[in-house]
Amino acid sequence: MEATESKQSTEMRHHEQTASIQKTFVRQVSYLTDVITDMDIPFIKESLDTCDIMDEEAAKSVRRAEELGIQQYQASDEERLVNCSKPLNDPIKNNKLQLFGLSD
Repeated sequence: MEATESKQSTEMRHHEQTASIQKTFVRQVSYLTDVITDMDIPFIKESLDTCDIMDEEAAKSVRRAEELGIQQYQASDEERLVNCSKPLNDPIKNNKLQLFGLSD
């Protein structure tokens, strides 16, 4: 009876539940972890391709982008829906934030 139960449990397994597949998976995850750990962080160190570092003005722009977007959304909402001072299809002002520019 036990042999029948173990045979049924083996037949019910997914094809990736074998020991060799699991060992391969663990090895591949280990390799991937090593590669990610060895990678450089472009915002802290020099990039390998361009040797550019994000300058302080670009970093400030990235940090402030969400706050600026929320402010513009609220202003747009008020102008178009509350005060009706602008039409709904009037475009929202484009931001010209400095991003990833070269610093001299």
